[in-house]
Amino acid sequence: MSYDLVMWRAQPGLSLGPPQIYEQTCEGQHVDGLEDLPLDRVTASVKERFLGIEQDIYELNWAGDGETLQVTWSPQHVHFECHGPSEDTLAHLVQIAAEFQCVLYDPQAGELVNM
Repeated sequence: MSYDLVMWRAQPGLSLGPPQIYEQTCEGQHVDGLEDLPLDRVTASVKERFLGIEQDIYELNWAGDGETLQVTWSPQHVHFECHGPSEDTLAHLVQIAAEFQCVLYDPQAGELVNM
């Protein structure tokens, strides 16, 4: 079973709620009111925290002790798909989102993660 988290950075005054933003980004749509992310810096930060992560053209893949992480992105969001995530893994993802002044959305709970 996977556990997904998605990060993005909204401009002030964005009228869409997190569920709508999540849905549109997952469908590959451009969302007016979201900022483009510095993806080179974001993926570099992920690589620093998850040693041995492998990069494909459009994704990062990592396997740890009983857990996996797949990272995909668009210019406006980063999607983390975790399988069996540890507390350390989740803490790293929260840190990455905070580092880039992004919100982190938990679609399973339908709410933003408190950082």
